[in-house]
Amino acid sequence: MYQTIQINRCILGIDIEKTKNQYLNDWDLCGCLYCLNFYQVMESLPEVEFQFFNRLGVNPSKCNHVSHFEPGENGLHLYIGCYHIVGIISPECITEAIGTDEVIEVSNTLKISFSNDLEFVLDRFTNPVLQLDFEIEVPWVIQGQS
Repeated sequence: MYQTIQINRCILGIDIEKTKNQYLNDWDLCGCLYCLNFYQVMESLPEVEFQFFNRLGVNPSKCNHVSHFEPGENGLHLYIGCYHIVGIISPECITEAIGTDEVIEVSNTLKISFSNDLEFVLDRFTNPVLQLDFEIEVPWVIQGQS
């Protein structure tokens, strides 16, 4: 069942249960050290970030497209990527890319935008699908190399 969710000026029609069910499936996730760090840190997000993803039905530690960038001056590692959500998006909500004025700041380390330009959607993902693009700065939590 679709629920209307408004985030800033974005109006989304999301089937939260179907989205959650997609994230309950087994995923073929990358096993490199950078991705393992991302998956682990996303399991213990600050409450505001956890609630944001939870509200949309997304399991933040299951991301099939994520890229790592070296840490900035603040020592945090930058990751960008996308999640997929079963739902539709209002046309006025679609943003070109992270880095524009239309980006939504969830917290001081998490910025997101929504799009219908889909990349890396798993074949089994239920339609209709919208894409949540993100950039997040996180610490290195895996012991050893950073």
